[in-house]
Amino acid sequence: MHSLQQPETQKPETRKPETRKPETRNLETRNPETRNLETLNLEMMKQQHPDPGLTPEENLRAENELAALNLELRYGAETFIDSDAPPEVIQQFLANVQAFEAGNSKPKVTVYERIGKPAYATPDLLEAATLPGELERLLDILLQHGFFVDRPEDLDDLVFYEFITTEIFAEEVPPVGIPGMTWIFDYQEFHPDLKVVIGEVAEAFLLQLLHLQRPFSGELLSETCYTEHEAITKADAMDIIAQFRDRHQRLIPLSFQVEELLEEKHGTYLTFLIRWEAHPKDGGEKVVHEGDGVVRVGLNDDQWLVQGVMMSGFEF
Repeated sequence: MHSLQQPETQKPETRKPETRKPETRNLETRNPETRNLETLNLEMMKQQHPDPGLTPEENLRAENELAALNLELRYGAETFIDSDAPPEVIQQFLANVQAFEAGNSKPKVTVYERIGKPAYATPDLLEAATLPGELERLLDILLQHGFFVDRPEDLDDLVFYEFITTEIFAEEVPPVGIPGMTWIFDYQEFHPDLKVVIGEVAEAFLLQLLHLQRPFSGELLSETCYTEHEAITKADAMDIIAQFRDRHQRLIPLSFQVEELLEEKHGTYLTFLIRWEAHPKDGGEKVVHEGDGVVRVGLNDDQWLVQGVMMSGFEF
């Protein structure tokens, strides 16, 4: 997915080239995608000769539309472009996307190779006094070559240094970078903090619950849920949620803060602080709910799902 608004924050992704068995097809039975590419190529050839009935800007915008379609058909690349952006900027952006996608089809190199194989000390040989300077030096080299490594605030210097030299350096990327584009490696994606991950799930669930303008999908609900006293089905939980939402004209989330992760024998729980505002349908006065809350979660196919919630003004 490519966005003109943020072209510099694309994270590299490794793609396997498609391998197709050769087939003999006549023109009538060829893959529709192939025919689309042929049609597109003809259109692009025509576009090389500007339409005298259009202004230069209109011609350039037409070229950009064909270029974006070409990227989608050839690489499956999705581009999201601000309609107010100047066509010259869009043209350069699409050229960068083309270079990026074409680079993905070439043999990969490691990050360490891309940045010129700088000399560095292995973590076990690095002296504590030189660690901060060496860490800053490697981060500067990475940034000069278009790589930024995001670091949690409380992460130890030595752990971060080892992460860079053993994991980031080994990551495979295209052999050539794109001018102006920065690829971000996030430590949390390699080593997720369970409290952070479950906190994000809980917050997303509560936002869906309190957002009456959209139907509640239940995608973050587990198939097995729990009240304070018993196990219930997902359908039962959906009914409780529907009745709760139906009693209100408006719900406004005001604040949410993760507190503590508790991994107990019978389940995993996350405590939190929450503040939200409720406007009843019956015309009653608004109520501001504030205080502690707890959400129970369970792991299902590598995804954390909500199994129960208890907070001021709502529970199941």
